[in-house]
Order: sequence, then C-alpha cells, then structure tokens
Amino acid sequence: MNTQRKIGKGRTAEVFLTAEGCALKLFYPEYPMQAVERELRNARMAVALHIPTPRCYGLVTVQDRAGILYERAAGESLLNRLMRTGDVAGCASTLARLHRQLLAQTLPEDALDVREFLRHEIERNGKLPVEEKSRALAQLAALPGGNALCHGDFHPDNVLMDGERAMVLDWMNLCRGDPISDVAQTWHLLACGPLPPDVPAAQEFEEMRGLLADEYIRRMGMEKERLAQWLPVIKAARFG
Repeated sequence: MNTQRKIGKGRTAEVFLTAEGCALKLFYPEYPMQAVERELRNARMAVALHIPTPRCYGLVTVQDRAGILYERAAGESLLNRLMRTGDVAGCASTLARLHRQLLAQTLPEDALDVREFLRHEIERNGKLPVEEKSRALAQLAALPGGNALCHGDFHPDNVLMDGERAMVLDWMNLCRGDPISDVAQTWHLLACGPLPPDVPAAQEFEEMRGLLADEYIRRMGMEKERLAQWLPVIKAARFG
C-alpha cells in the first residue's frame, strides 16, 4: 500500500494518509495482533451503532506491520483546537455532549466487561507494587457492572472536529459497564493522564488541565465524589 505522509503518532501506532485518501493506522511491530483485531471489531461495532466515527475498511499489512484502514475524516483534534483557542469551556462542553451520547448506548452481554478489562490491565502492570495491585484488585471486585458503552480512552485527542461536527476515534478499549467508570476514566485522563507524544504547547495544557477536568464533570452534571469508587482502580490500571 502506498502511504503519502504521516499525519499522526501515538503510543501504539502511527497514522498515515494513503494515496487513495484513506487513513491508515499502522501499529508498531511489537503490538500484539490480538489487540489489533479487537480494535477492528470494536470500530465496526461503533459504526453499526451509528456513533459519529470514521468507517472502518479492514486489516492491512505494510512491511510486516499490522494496520487498520479507516475513512479519512477532515478536521483537527479537539486537543489541538483547545491549545489553539484556549477555550476550556467549549472543549468541556463538546466532550460532555459526546460522552453522554456514547454512554446512552448499550452493548450486548457478550461484549467485554470493563471490570475484566481493568483487572487484566492491573494484573499485567509490572510497575505497580504488589501490595497496591492486591488492594486495587480487591476494590475492583466490589464495583458494579452495567451494559453502557464505555469507550475506555475518551479524551480530547480522540475527538476530531470539522467545524462543529465531531467524530470519536480510537475504539481499542471499548467495553460494556457502569457508565460512571467511563466518566472516571475521562476525568483521570484530563486531570493527570500522560500527554500524547506530539501534543503542542504541553506546558500550557498542564496549566489548564485541572480546570478542564472539573468543567467536564460539571457539564456531565456530576459531582467528583461519584467517581471515587472507580478512580483508585483506574489509577492502578494506568500506573506508570
């Protein structure tokens, strides 16, 4: 496949524009094929639910690297828009509106449970001290289930804006579960999650991220206290 230029880079993959005008998400060589196939299934599920997201065309291989071919969607990431405009309230409003739309969807019982996903992430986290791992797993075992669509990685860099039209990207962590778990994931990513490697003006974002996290929660119509039971296990799953 002929790739024209790189248009994005993340922790698991690079994104290229193809000569045919598609977006190719090309995973790093060490990334497991099972995870690539899971993202493909999740992306197709999101399209079937009529969520605003790019269409998915299937798996490809380029120089021994697995990739997923997507519809090329126009626009800029919500994170780039935030850094360009400084509009914290507008960013929080868009995030909350989209997140409510996602959480209103339900997934079937055979979809991966967010508790199982978090358990796996905690167990395989080699940087997390053993005592903290045991405590987090015990806390996780007591948390409620659910069937809401949980994106699992919903943040401004996974929202693409074309004018006022928004599209949601990156379905790698799609699960079903308690909707509060996904709100807690987003609050954690906004407040203290790692920044993308190519984020513009990283220092400026560090200065506004607390305001953004709190404004997002306010726009979701929630109090931060409602997230308290989920935050320790999310921090443990993402530790390091």
